Amino acid sequence: MNKIKQWALVLGVMLSTTALASGGGGGDAGGGNFLKFEPVIVNVKVGNGSGYLNFVPQLKLADPLDAEYVKAYTPVLRHMLIKTLLGQDGTTLQSSEFMGSFSHKAAEMLNKVLDGEYVKDVFFDRWVIQ
Repeated sequence: MNKIKQWALVLGVMLSTTALASGGGGGDAGGGNFLKFEPVIVNVKVGNGSGYLNFVPQLKLADPLDAEYVKAYTPVLRHMLIKTLLGQDGTTLQSSEFMGSFSHKAAEMLNKVLDGEYVKDVFFDRWVIQ
């Protein structure tokens, strides 16, 4: 029975060390300085009709220790991103010029909401207009 307890202890220590090394062991943190949001869907203009922009934002944080503070503002930050993109022209949203400038503008906007320099940049895992 002592050997089983010893192995359980060793296994427990190994798993907690792995969780700590990976940036906290789960949650929304994408490892280190990244905080990944749930997918966002926004109504946009597509031709003469309407469509949807489906995207997944990831925030690059200035300091990974701020992740919990930033997570607390997730509903407000998502709302600001949606509000900014709502009703935009799909053709414009698909351009590389828009994507290049929006990532930095989004970071600035989110930092205003957070009242500090917490977000260095915003990246997108998915950016699909349907």
